[in-house]
Amino acid sequence: RNVTGVQTCALPISECGLVYFVNYFSRVVDKIIQVHEEAVKCLIAAPPKSDQNSVPYFFTAAGNGTLRIWNSDFSKLTSEVNINQSVADCDISMDQKEISVLSKDGTLSLLELEAGSFKVLMRSHQDDIVDLAVNTMSGCLVTIGKDSSIKVWLVETLEQVHEFNTSEHDPPKIGR
Repeated sequence: RNVTGVQTCALPISECGLVYFVNYFSRVVDKIIQVHEEAVKCLIAAPPKSDQNSVPYFFTAAGNGTLRIWNSDFSKLTSEVNINQSVADCDISMDQKEISVLSKDGTLSLLELEAGSFKVLMRSHQDDIVDLAVNTMSGCLVTIGKDSSIKVWLVETLEQVHEFNTSEHDPPKIGR
């Protein structure tokens, strides 16, 4: 990435919250910046706009759920939010308006930058789904996973409305 406008760098991240600016040409670490207090789970450069060649901003996420947006050279933190979920991965939309966040519990969320909103799009199981059934009277879908959870979803919106854990036993089958 053309980070500073002067040099091309690789940006490895560390388990202690550091970003290393490694110069491709000299193979030297030009600088090190502390971007989080714990492990950085993802660092993503926002895609350049069609009329520009430089990265407009960077997005970082820590394992504890802290999401941060930095200016193009990491000299200024422009936004921060904590989603209170362990982050597994993230990505930025091509139009730079949305950031998708995948949590370790299988939740997929969307951070809408212009609206300043954060919404959960989907929750899922952490392991294979072993059974499911639709109750047409209630309009709910019930899923059972190998992760020992039973989840109830609204069919129309796929919003999760209940969750039960059966940690002592393998999840049962759904009676029909």
